Amino acid sequence: AGLTPVDVIGIPAEVVLTTANANTFVDLENLPGATKLFFSDRSDGTSTFTVPDGFRFPFITAMLNRFTVGVNGFVALAPTSGSTLVTNVDLKATTGLPTVPLIAPFWDNLDLGMNGDVFWAVDGTAFPRRLVIQWNKLNVGGDAVSNLTFQVQLTEAGEIHFVYKTLSETNAAFAQGQSATIGIFAGATIFAGQHSYNAATLAENQDLTWFTNGASAGMTTIKVGAVGITPGFFYKTAGGAYVYVSIPVRVFGAG
Repeated sequence: AGLTPVDVIGIPAEVVLTTANANTFVDLENLPGATKLFFSDRSDGTSTFTVPDGFRFPFITAMLNRFTVGVNGFVALAPTSGSTLVTNVDLKATTGLPTVPLIAPFWDNLDLGMNGDVFWAVDGTAFPRRLVIQWNKLNVGGDAVSNLTFQVQLTEAGEIHFVYKTLSETNAAFAQGQSATIGIFAGATIFAGQHSYNAATLAENQDLTWFTNGASAGMTTIKVGAVGITPGFFYKTAGGAYVYVSIPVRVFGAG
């Protein structure tokens, strides 16, 4: 009571907040405590990890602590081998869509090459902690001297940031997203947010923020199956506190 929301967090916003010269990149390459992921396939492989210590990332209707990271610049939020995610797709299409929810800061034909790695780490000790996943010095488009370094940041309050440090390659044909999907996909009938598809929209030191400045009024539609769910969202007060609002949804059978 008496709290004034200034940001609604945890409900996807289709219009992404783009910040240039953001200086929000948290470099994990030499960070003590950062974990390097192993990929048996350095071109199209995936690697799965679980975040310990009670970390939970709220996404639409789920609280998540297990993530599958693809070399090709995406994080799947459900189990997958990645075999159906080798080639990026238009998240606004009506066919050929991903079969799992995913977060895609730079979904494209990437590979680890000779020097590439992917790291993850949890930043902070108090709520809301932040999970950072960093693709470090990857190649794009088969260019062995290209360098893509970018990350996704996921907070326990549901905020999502895509942050880009280095976007360089020989012919300037791929590094700004010219053949990539940049977006978030929960399902065609739930949420399919796309910043760009095969378009040069990215720049170094850019931050794309997905879960902030959400609508403070209005309606959102959530598709449910045969069981009840409890979606919800956080809002941030003027004093900086986070408040969670749950929305129980019950499903009744015929009659």
